[in-house]
Amino acid sequence: MGTSIRESKMMLKAREIADEHPELKVTVFHPAFIYYDQYIAVWPNMRQNMLIATAAMFVVSLLLIPHPVCSLWVTFSIVSICVGVIGYMTWWDVNLDTISMINIIMCIGFCVDFSAHITYAYVSAEGDTGNERMRNALHALGYPIALI
Repeated sequence: MGTSIRESKMMLKAREIADEHPELKVTVFHPAFIYYDQYIAVWPNMRQNMLIATAAMFVVSLLLIPHPVCSLWVTFSIVSICVGVIGYMTWWDVNLDTISMINIIMCIGFCVDFSAHITYAYVSAEGDTGNERMRNALHALGYPIALI
């Protein structure tokens, strides 16, 4: 078959042919179909997980960060980092499977952790100008985040 896309299409076509002839009572099976089903299910699950995680983190950041615009920036950073990770995965020819899907979801967790803490530190920092507040926020959290 060559690629996982062709294998998945072959499996779906075989199932479609079997469904078109119910009088034959045919079941299409091969041990590799377990993996082909995974190829078919990964992308919709990936999109759903990313949307739910991003929306949930937006709601949580709205509740915990006192400035709503900063919550939008946290959400933007989540989306930006996920697009970057998926872009690098494509560039490096990493297949989208369950392991890479778990890594992308973990990426969402890390980027929320870092951006939300820096944003909260900026909003609650003391200072007259934005530069002073950013300097205080990075002084408080920049070194611990850089160590991770």
